Amino acid sequence: PSVIQYKDGKKWKYYINLCGGYHRDADKANTIVFLPNSTANKKSKFLIFNSSPSIVPGSVIEVPFRGGEGDITIVEIRGAVKKPTFIQYMRGKRLDYYIKLCGGYADNADAGKTVVHLSDGKILEGNGGVLFNPYILTGSVIEVPFRKKEKKIE
Repeated sequence: PSVIQYKDGKKWKYYINLCGGYHRDADKANTIVFLPNSTANKKSKFLIFNSSPSIVPGSVIEVPFRGGEGDITIVEIRGAVKKPTFIQYMRGKRLDYYIKLCGGYADNADAGKTVVHLSDGKILEGNGGVLFNPYILTGSVIEVPFRKKEKKIE
């Protein structure tokens, strides 16, 4: 998953390739392009003809995993990571999995104080240590704070 700058005339597959290609469990046939005007287009095939959805600035390309139709949930990662984004929830994955998909922590991240807001309202907080790596539940929001700038005493 990534945020990529729009390039005029490029098709959806160009952007998929920039993200490393399809995951081995991707449901390629159900790739959807969400346009900024709130419409959605799906790639289609009729006999031997393929139709690719148009990509415009602000489009979002979603590739679901196989076997999860109707069950797609996301995890939001925001704050001091290299690429804040939304990622499809994967059962059994820990915090480090989602941070890695965002390109890692930003240089000015206070990673030890990461907060995970669970969908049931509970909050998991790092205590400043490096061992904070909880399992992430569906619908969670991961918030990585920025380090506070230290004031210089003159």
